[in-house]
Amino acid sequence: VTATFTLEGLSKFGPEQEKSLFGALSTMLYLDTNMLEIITATPLPPKRRLLSTGYLVEVKMSSMSTYDAGYLARSVHSLNEEQEREQLLGHMQKWGMKEVSGVSVTVTADPEVEERYCTD
Repeated sequence: VTATFTLEGLSKFGPEQEKSLFGALSTMLYLDTNMLEIITATPLPPKRRLLSTGYLVEVKMSSMSTYDAGYLARSVHSLNEEQEREQLLGHMQKWGMKEVSGVSVTVTADPEVEERYCTD
């Protein structure tokens, strides 16, 4: 399962921010941080930067089975719900990512997993 996080307000993304993101995700999703891996972290393109700077961070999340992948995909997908988003933001700030001002996420999983678990 791959999740792309749009992190608004970040001026850089390095080891400190990775630690904060992984900490927040492991807290929210009950994942071990060694199941998480950064694929890419790129600054938001100018078109996407309406009000602030930010980063697009692609995270690979390992899972043990199709069922796990489905559960994970569904859990990550639900992070876009307003309450969950606020909570994730709070966790990221608690983990030290103070400058993040907004977050959203897009999930990519195997088509079979996506179809079964990520459609609202």
